[in-house]
Amino acid sequence: MKTTSRQWTPFLLACGLASALIAGGCTFDSSQLRALGPDGGLGGASAGWGQGGTGASAGSAGGNGGASVAGDGGGGAGGTGGQVATTSSIAPGTCVPGASVACACSNGEQGAQICTSAGTFAACSCAALPDAGGVGGSGGAVAPDAAGGSGASDASPFDAPAAIGGSGGGTTSPGAAPIACANPTACTDFPSPPINDPNSPSPVPSNAASQFSGAPSGSGPCVTEPEDGALFPYNWTRPRIKWSSTGGLVQITVHADIETNDLVVYTTADNWIMDKDIWQGLASHVHDSDISVTVRAASGGATSVKFQIASASAEGSIVFWAGDPSAVGNQNVTTVDDTTSLLRGFTVGEEGTVVTLKFSQVQQPSRDQSYNVRTPTCIGCHSATPDSGFVAFVDNWPWNSMIAGVTPDNVGAELTNLTPGGLSALDKPWVGASTFSAAFWQTGNRMMVTTSAQQNDTQPWETDDWEPAKLVWYNLDGPQPTQSVAEGPVATPGQQYGVIARNGDPNPGTAFPTWSHDGQTIVYSSTVGPLSPNNFGGCQDGRLNQGATDLYSVPYNGGNGGDANPVPGASDKNWEEFYAAYSPDDQMVLFDRVPSGQLMYANPNAEIFFVPMGTASGVGTAVRLAANDPVQCTGMSSPGINNHFPKWAPAAGTYNGRTYYWIVYSSNRAGIPPVTSPYDGLAHQISQLYLTAISVENGTYTTYKSIYLWWQPTTTVNTTPVWGVITIPPAPPIVQE
Repeated sequence: MKTTSRQWTPFLLACGLASALIAGGCTFDSSQLRALGPDGGLGGASAGWGQGGTGASAGSAGGNGGASVAGDGGGGAGGTGGQVATTSSIAPGTCVPGASVACACSNGEQGAQICTSAGTFAACSCAALPDAGGVGGSGGAVAPDAAGGSGASDASPFDAPAAIGGSGGGTTSPGAAPIACANPTACTDFPSPPINDPNSPSPVPSNAASQFSGAPSGSGPCVTEPEDGALFPYNWTRPRIKWSSTGGLVQITVHADIETNDLVVYTTADNWIMDKDIWQGLASHVHDSDISVTVRAASGGATSVKFQIASASAEGSIVFWAGDPSAVGNQNVTTVDDTTSLLRGFTVGEEGTVVTLKFSQVQQPSRDQSYNVRTPTCIGCHSATPDSGFVAFVDNWPWNSMIAGVTPDNVGAELTNLTPGGLSALDKPWVGASTFSAAFWQTGNRMMVTTSAQQNDTQPWETDDWEPAKLVWYNLDGPQPTQSVAEGPVATPGQQYGVIARNGDPNPGTAFPTWSHDGQTIVYSSTVGPLSPNNFGGCQDGRLNQGATDLYSVPYNGGNGGDANPVPGASDKNWEEFYAAYSPDDQMVLFDRVPSGQLMYANPNAEIFFVPMGTASGVGTAVRLAANDPVQCTGMSSPGINNHFPKWAPAAGTYNGRTYYWIVYSSNRAGIPPVTSPYDGLAHQISQLYLTAISVENGTYTTYKSIYLWWQPTTTVNTTPVWGVITIPPAPPIVQE
């Protein structure tokens, strides 16, 4: 059997590690908000696409949607009942930005209205009253008989925070107004006495306050967390405040207008993590209003930054590739340890990460280039399947596809009911990253879209790694293959896999597709073909190399494809555009870009943009994320820090006319010292994960600065994150209290 003419590179470099080396009102008594209301009956059902009715009694569950019909999904199950709110006092209040106060609804019940940053009250919100359960989820879109998901839990402005259920086939979840304090203009989340940090490396002196009696002078510490202009989901992990070491005593002051006291902390460390109780109170009461953080050194000046907390939560779990930088260049797959290339993850709100999958745990048989069965030797370019218990990834050379379980009770398990035909498709070599759509993930019709450089079905392993990759679909429920070669059965075109036509695309190569949630459209990187066996062009080993590359879209059309068109705003010949990702409502596409002619793979000049799609406001205009720019006082700048591989949260949150989209991405800005690999002798940057956001209100887009995920490991390259409704084991906290 022929092997490639080029010495192979292990997948540590092909899809994982090198990509990283390389987001007058009234008030009430909030003390009465803790009693859980009883579940009511199911609301009335409605036809496909419909929402279920609300429950019949206080705190009741929402009703189920109607049964599914051809083309429409059934409505989702009702949401969890809300918590009963009662009022024991009605008093006039003033408009304090970020505060929420009661108001009268037309049905005689109480609603809530928030004081805006302009100092005026928004309209009274009566949509989610305290005695109503959440409505059932909308039906699944497009695919026949797609089941709807669970409805949203009641998250009334008067309730204690409640979990938000997903909508069936939907893309947004309801936001939540801040909970009003007993006195909405004078919350007491911050304690009156200062906090002396018990974790200080040296004891805080008893006279700490007296060392800050005068005015600050000189330059202040470089505050790197939170970044000035960051936006937090209200259910996010508590923030860490971090600054460049001053070598002495530091005073931290946190201020919010509606808090009675400022939060004051003294420490001799270079960071402080906010207490959980303080954060939970702040995140419940102060939304969409500036919260300032001032860090002052006893021996110098002070620096202030501001952040906000959104009236929207983030949902799901983030699973990322954690690679050992000291293993870069190890080309002997027989010596690759399963700790050098693995998946880690956490569920939103957790304060640690957990090993999610090691390649030694994978039960699906992989194949080497001689078709011998083997255990995978790498996990690269993973993606979330619509089944919350499984992820897909690419194994080592010769780059075949794998799917494995990640839930606590099925770690490494083969995809449930994977057919021999589906396995033959996954066994196809020379593939790239995969993508899925819930609209085409039903029993008997579980589809996967990926790219394939395989050139000959009768000689599937006889392909040079510089051949351009086609856009293809795999049927994971496909029938038994009828075609075989000397090494064994192989997938047959039109049965287990098929090529998606890209009429009008001038380039032969494709890479990194993203499939819209409604299943209608695929956006992918269209890339120039190879110039010679040693000049790969835009595509190499299933990933992007160097050459003209733009984003194109093509209809899925039952796997038949159709006319391919450049994506307006993401097909500029002055740039190479890649790593596309559809937003949860298919209204935007995120992507990376570098100047034309530059290497796309692990390029420090990579920056993240988005472009509105379809009929969205601003369609065709690329928008640069503010999150690209690191904190100025660090001396770093972008381009130069490889901002890459952005992924959306599985749902956007909407409140009071504004929709919040959450994004995770990887960047080389953390300032962790690079690690030199003994295999290639090079020093490799340590990529880390960051959160950022985009909000949309009345057609206006706002982007925000970044939030460092302080609970991630700092000894591994953390990159290629995926964010989805993925069930993974709980992550142990890294900070014990």
